[in-house]
Amino acid sequence: MKTISEMYLREKMSAQEIANTIGRSKYWVQEQLKKAKVKTRNKSEARKLKTGSQVSNWNGGMFLRSTGYMMQLAPGHPNVNCWNYVKRADRIAEEALGRYLKKKGASPKDREVVHHINGIKDDDRPSNLLICTDGYHKSLHHKMRRRK
Repeated sequence: MKTISEMYLREKMSAQEIANTIGRSKYWVQEQLKKAKVKTRNKSEARKLKTGSQVSNWNGGMFLRSTGYMMQLAPGHPNVNCWNYVKRADRIAEEALGRYLKKKGASPKDREVVHHINGIKDDDRPSNLLICTDGYHKSLHHKMRRRK
């Protein structure tokens, strides 16, 4: 059987998780760790150990970016940002296409982007998405600005 120290240090379990596992209180576990001279984690260190669904504000790997786009967690996707997220509209468009969009590594004239037809950036219904080249997308927005 694993010791409380092993559960805390090797398995990175919290005092509360250990308490739930062994049927004791969190305070009892903390006392045992103190007796064993185990250096306990502060809140900042403990938060860093939690990822994904373990985080209290987990939203299924989705969040609304300040730019208005819905972002979706997609580890292993070729077009992810540095946090492993990609625009949800891109994922939906790729599903309809049956392939990834040409983005990273593509020449500027071949780079593909997703345009929201109604202009609402978080309206990712397939009927509202248009896949086009980056150049066409820029000219489309230029024409739309001139009309106003």
